[in-house]
Amino acid sequence: TLTSTSTTQALTAAQGKVLGDRDFGFNQSWQDVTSSRNLDTTYTNSTGKPIFIFVELVNSYANGSAEFGILLINSVEIPFTGGGYNTFNARKSANISVIIPNSATYKITSQSGGAIANWSELR
Repeated sequence: TLTSTSTTQALTAAQGKVLGDRDFGFNQSWQDVTSSRNLDTTYTNSTGKPIFIFVELVNSYANGSAEFGILLINSVEIPFTGGGYNTFNARKSANISVIIPNSATYKITSQSGGAIANWSELR
């Protein structure tokens, strides 16, 4: 079984496969999910293993405001920020990359009126 406490017995091929299938990144690929994600919406990682997400928020305020977002994972807030005033009046962006545990809920909010520019997940 996978719960063996033996320190001298080798894994069987079947046990190795079970463990390998659980590995982060194994049989996972990057997916652009931008078109299917929205701000202020809670999602659940139901893939059976951890996933990795990358999210970029942008705003185009001319007043020099930085983009400021919050990632909420199972009610734990993770703030992130970026951008700020520049002389070219270009869009300001903030991004975050993080692992989302299996069965965890996650949600992105913008505190500065931003929008999703990119949302990709390794799943």
